[in-house]
Amino acid sequence: MPNVPVNDINPIHQYVATANQTDFVFTYVIYATSDIQVYLNDVLKTEATDYTVKNSDGSAITAADIADGLAGGKVVFNAGLALNDNVTLYRDIPAERTTGFTQSGAFSSDAMNLALNKIIALIQQVQRDGERTIRQSPSDTGSSPIELPPLDERKGKYMFFNNTTGVPEAGPGASVGNYAVSEFGQALIDDADAATALTTLGISAFAKTLLDDADAATARATLEILLPKQITISNGTDSDHDIDFTAGTFDFDDQSGQATLSTITKQIDATWAEGTNAGGLDTGTVAADTFYYLFAIYNPTTQTSDALFSISSTSPTLPSGYTKKKFLKKVRTDTSGNLIAGYITDIDTLFNSSGYTILENNLILQWRQIQGQIGDFSGVTHSFPITFPNQVLAINVHEYGGSNNASFIRVNTWTTSTFTVYRDYYTTAVSGFKGIFMFSIGF
Repeated sequence: MPNVPVNDINPIHQYVATANQTDFVFTYVIYATSDIQVYLNDVLKTEATDYTVKNSDGSAITAADIADGLAGGKVVFNAGLALNDNVTLYRDIPAERTTGFTQSGAFSSDAMNLALNKIIALIQQVQRDGERTIRQSPSDTGSSPIELPPLDERKGKYMFFNNTTGVPEAGPGASVGNYAVSEFGQALIDDADAATALTTLGISAFAKTLLDDADAATARATLEILLPKQITISNGTDSDHDIDFTAGTFDFDDQSGQATLSTITKQIDATWAEGTNAGGLDTGTVAADTFYYLFAIYNPTTQTSDALFSISSTSPTLPSGYTKKKFLKKVRTDTSGNLIAGYITDIDTLFNSSGYTILENNLILQWRQIQGQIGDFSGVTHSFPITFPNQVLAINVHEYGGSNNASFIRVNTWTTSTFTVYRDYYTTAVSGFKGIFMFSIGF
């Protein structure tokens, strides 16, 4: 019978079993059924006791079948395996030579081929085992070979790689029972009590307090975390000059923390002073027709919270020691410098027969009612309630109070601050004419 060729193959097969599976195929050459080691979930099993090795068709292997090498077959377990059992079929031909050639004797090519085939099979095993070990990559510039420290040096120690050379060394520390631990681990194990262990672990007194807190409320107090409580704002008893703030919490606008504001009343017509029923203006004197921005402020040194008014929406003049702030709302004064009752908002708005509103996306809506002589053939120029910072997107005008369709109103020219109204037909025959309405959109 011709020898079975040894193909280029990795002599190991691994499987994940299905429920009650018994048969597992191998495709490499063996020369005895004992050449296969069978592992079930990392446990080496015993031939005959746990399994048998058979031909690929399930028949028993005879001496003739295996005399020149068996090119594959299967391992059959005596009992079905459990779902997801791991099975490893691992070829392990003994590294020995059992064939000799007599001096000047007859040369047997079959015997020579068999011997050479076994050598190749053994080389495959060495290659397989080498590929399953930790080894250096071809491009590794470290020293070679990498050797373990001597036996007595590595007993009871863990292994680590030197920071400079990269070679394995026995780590510092000692063994505890059957386990190797580092010097830090040994010190921790030797600690006499929990307090000492926490110190070894570098856990601060603050963390110890937090760990000892009995409930979430106590932990929040330790962490100084405040539950959200909205601060509401309304006109005070003196509605022309006072703003009332309810108690609540606020996050600093630099995201560095939070604080609690107690119920407080601040006066816009007086320079800021600490406390309730005191002045709230950060600088200067109160102005007419002006937006004022309301801030909650905090002094980290004295741990005091207060509030103030400022014409700046982003950079109020903070009192000494007050370094934290949070914008809350906006208010507006009227032509007399008094607070407009109920005007407390997040957006810039002026409501009147002529007015405007600035939306949160910075779009500006403006309107104006103009009475009397509003335009003729040469045009009359009027002002917007406020100047558009950038551009007028659309403008519309129409008359009110007239009759007989005696005139046609239009706007042909405008700037960001003015618009010019023309009347294409103008006659004294127009009766009841009162004026025009204007509406515009811009940003």
